[in-house]
Order: sequence, then C-alpha cells, then structure tokens
Amino acid sequence: MNIFDLLFLIGLLCTVGVTTFAVWQYAHGRVAVSLSLLRRLLLGLCGYAACVLLASIVTPQRYTAIGDASCSDDWCLTVTQVNARAMTDSVQFDVGLQIESRARGTRQREKFVTVFLQSAAGERFNPRTVATDVPFDTLLAPGQSVHTKRSFVIPSGAAIDGLVIAREGGGRFPRCCVIGDNDSFLHKRRIIKLQPGA
Repeated sequence: MNIFDLLFLIGLLCTVGVTTFAVWQYAHGRVAVSLSLLRRLLLGLCGYAACVLLASIVTPQRYTAIGDASCSDDWCLTVTQVNARAMTDSVQFDVGLQIESRARGTRQREKFVTVFLQSAAGERFNPRTVATDVPFDTLLAPGQSVHTKRSFVIPSGAAIDGLVIAREGGGRFPRCCVIGDNDSFLHKRRIIKLQPGA
C-alpha cells in the first residue's frame, strides 16, 4: 500500500462518515447544516477527481521489461518469456506468464484481469481463447505460483509496442479512483516491452 492508496481509503471513510452525519442532521430537521455538509463534501470529491485526472494526464507512458512483475497488493503477474513464429501473412506470439501470490497467510485470487498486445498505432490485439490455458483468477495458496500462457496472432505489418496487463469490467474499482494508479481514469497503461526469441 502506498500513500495514494492510503489517501483513497481516508477519502472513502470521510465520504461515508460525512454522508451519514448529513443524513442524520437532515432527519433531525437541520436541513441547512445537512446541505452545507453535502456541498462541502461534493467540492472535496470534485477536487480529488481533478487530482486523479491531472495525474493521469501528466504521467508519461511507462515501459517495463520481461521479468518485471506487475503486482496488485500480494498478487503478481509476470511475463516470463516470449516466442514469435512467422506464418504466411501473420505472426504468432506465444507469451509465457507466471501468476504468483506473495501473501503469507491467506488464499487469494485477482478477478477481471486481462492481457492484450498493443501496436505502436494503438491497435489492440486480444489473445486467442484456449480452454487449457490457466485462468488469471485461479485461487492461489499463500506463496503459490502457477505458469500459464497466452497466444496472439498478429498481422505481419503490425508493429507491436508491447503487452498490456489491465483490469476491465467491475475490476477497475477501486483502482480507477487511486491517484497515479495504472488503472485510474485516463491513465496510460504500463506496457511490457517484448523481445521475442525465435
């Protein structure tokens, strides 16, 4: 947990507390006090949202290398190897991945995780669906790691910038609202540079 995670938690607790107190004031006939509290809360939330968006806009694109873990608390996903195979009019990328739990006392999983290849032009290429691939939301015991892979078929002319690990659907909250987080609104997602072997 970093300082921005802590700031989000404090803000969330303050929001719940102030809202509850404002409702209590309203229920006891103190309408003006209730509205004043809610107005100040709204201003504070707008200021926080502006900080999230500003951090997303000014943060430069970040690149990491094969072998660098992408972690959410004690859950990590790491690209371990990449192989490329040329075909008639396309290239197949086979990406080896390690799913790891660094927790010491509890089983855990991470939901809504997805990966895709991104071209230099911003095009997105999703992996092929293979039933035997280990899913990212596999429940892991403390300290356990498992290996999986994802395969991508890319047109020969596409210049691949790298692989993106993202959370989509319901999995973006609360990361979407943490200042500077990789999954926050408008933030440039970290790209893992691929150096495929033969």
